[in-house]
Amino acid sequence: MGIHEITGGNTKPMNHNWIAFIGKAESLKVQHCDVLYIEQIGKVLHIQKDSGLIRMPGQLKKFSNEVGTPFFLAHSYLLVNFSRVFLMSKSEILFDDLTKKQLSKNTYARTRKQFNEYLAGEKQDN
Repeated sequence: MGIHEITGGNTKPMNHNWIAFIGKAESLKVQHCDVLYIEQIGKVLHIQKDSGLIRMPGQLKKFSNEVGTPFFLAHSYLLVNFSRVFLMSKSEILFDDLTKKQLSKNTYARTRKQFNEYLAGEKQDN
């Protein structure tokens, strides 16, 4: 697992399957299913994937307004891919690759409620 830096540019949710990360010197396409979560630290987006981390300048709030299911804005700095969540318990999210993220009590309750609705919707769709 490595870290990939993209300088400048922006992110764009392009369709229901992938996201484009467009930088000054390069562009990158990432499948939704490869992303565990996207976290904003300072003015940098950290896109956590199975194969590593992508970092690029950006604002999660702007980006999260454009991207839809299966992503959910769990906190102002954290966008979670519900399709990659294995378990939610005791203020903790466990992803299918066993990565863990802690949430505050209030944020966790709201996120878990939305996750349960996501699961109910998935069951109806299948």
